Amino acid sequence: MESRNNIEELYHKFLNKTATSDEIHQLLDWIEKTENADVILSAMEEKWGQGLEDKEYPGDWTEVVGRLDVLKHEISGKRQNRLQFFNRKMLHYAAAAILLMISTIMIWQNYAGPKTIEYSTHYGETKVVELPDGSVVRLNANSKLLWTNHWKKQGSREVILSGEAFFDVSHLLDDSDENYPFQVITDDLTIKVLGTTFNVSSRRDKTDVFLATGKVELAFSDASRTIESMEPGDMVSFSKNDGSYEKKETTTVKSASWTEGSFIYDNESLENILNEIEDIYGKEIQVVDREMLNKKYTIGLPYTNWDMVVESLALMMDLTIEKNEDGIIIK
Repeated sequence: MESRNNIEELYHKFLNKTATSDEIHQLLDWIEKTENADVILSAMEEKWGQGLEDKEYPGDWTEVVGRLDVLKHEISGKRQNRLQFFNRKMLHYAAAAILLMISTIMIWQNYAGPKTIEYSTHYGETKVVELPDGSVVRLNANSKLLWTNHWKKQGSREVILSGEAFFDVSHLLDDSDENYPFQVITDDLTIKVLGTTFNVSSRRDKTDVFLATGKVELAFSDASRTIESMEPGDMVSFSKNDGSYEKKETTTVKSASWTEGSFIYDNESLENILNEIEDIYGKEIQVVDREMLNKKYTIGLPYTNWDMVVESLALMMDLTIEKNEDGIIIK
């Protein structure tokens, strides 16, 4: 089967009168095997307007004209008025058929195929979105969520997350009392759930999953790891790049504090704190004394705006901070 790219390429050759006889036959073979080919050939008569009237094709069109004429007769044998193709008209009609087929492919992809809906946030921005299934997602800054809109036919709900989001998944039943499982897909793992609330952060080659209520299962991208169940209060961190894994108990206040307008850290390294702030605000943070990055802090910072965060860092951590155009330097 000819690919769409190949059809487009041959179509453009028709428009420019550079298609060879063999290439024209490829198109005719494709049309002959296509459903409703008689409609396509009829459109060659009716749809085409003005073409490259002033440009002549340098090759021999006789064989191609005969093939096209026979093809039309075979497909539309009951029609009395056979189209007589002349050199110039044949070029235009064939181009019209390809144009029509390309348009048909594009229309089918836009309206008949599955659609993807994208939700995204800028640096420093959060957004609450309601998915078509009724689930509510709070999207953190610098994040993107893709929703596949063919979930009813597929029988399951899927989103792809890059960044961080807090999910409140609706519990759905169809007419047969069958559930529509909900899946969150990141580079590192897939979270499978029916109805629950949880936070997912997928940044810097690592995915963190915190379960607030309900129950979920994690299917890791590393095939050597078995599917793992989580209970409320569990936090799982996993990276497929370096294979690192950690599971611990925590709370919503600590693990999804951004949903309440703050950053809460409990005995967290300065490096991890600064990495998160960089991801949220898109600023560059330089640290002169690299040994400071290992120092642990238990601290709360306001999630309001960049200037307020910088002031809070300087005050609460007793840091000397210099602002520049791209971000800050910690001395």
